[in-house]
Amino acid sequence: MHSGLRVAVEGNIGVGKSTLLPRLREVLGEQNWDVVSERVDEDPEFKKLLTEFYQDPNKQPQLQAWITHRRLSEFKALQSEAHHVLFERSFLGEIVFCHANLIRHEKPDGAHINFFFNSVNALKQCRYDAVIYLKASPERCFERMRYRSRDAETGVEFDYLRYIHACYEAHLPETARAYNIPLLTIDWDNFGSAEDIADKLSAVLELTPKQVKKTLF
Repeated sequence: MHSGLRVAVEGNIGVGKSTLLPRLREVLGEQNWDVVSERVDEDPEFKKLLTEFYQDPNKQPQLQAWITHRRLSEFKALQSEAHHVLFERSFLGEIVFCHANLIRHEKPDGAHINFFFNSVNALKQCRYDAVIYLKASPERCFERMRYRSRDAETGVEFDYLRYIHACYEAHLPETARAYNIPLLTIDWDNFGSAEDIADKLSAVLELTPKQVKKTLF
């Protein structure tokens, strides 16, 4: 049996990905859809690496290698599963961060080039049927990030979120186009409707809403 649909939710830090995922799964049909979240708050190693990166951007290779390895392992483990899956972030997003952090790094070296090509290779192995891009202003993302008060993000400044927003705008559409992955851009300045996203997702996938909920490939 072939695997089901693989859909990722992308967007800037604090945009609301983790808030949307369970609601979208509920709308699409919990019996047929699973969610793979980043689990930042539950995973001590992730929290540690994220904190170190925000304190020192030179720590990015360690964080990126860990994320890429885990994301690739999770994706491959689900390849034969018939259930549809919603992923929080994707290898497309990792490529966005590769561009962003390579430019702002004090002294890039071979490790930064390696994690870029590792992300590209992972994307070639893992096919996403669609990516949902939640788009909100840097100001709104910063506000939401502060509201959730995640310890690892205490030192994140507004200028960084503004920069990441610009990188998403520049690199995400082009990466999706290059790998022929449908990109659904949703205005998320004000939290929208999961039902509306489900309808738009069905159109992008050229399925009826009923097929998105029920069809297993």
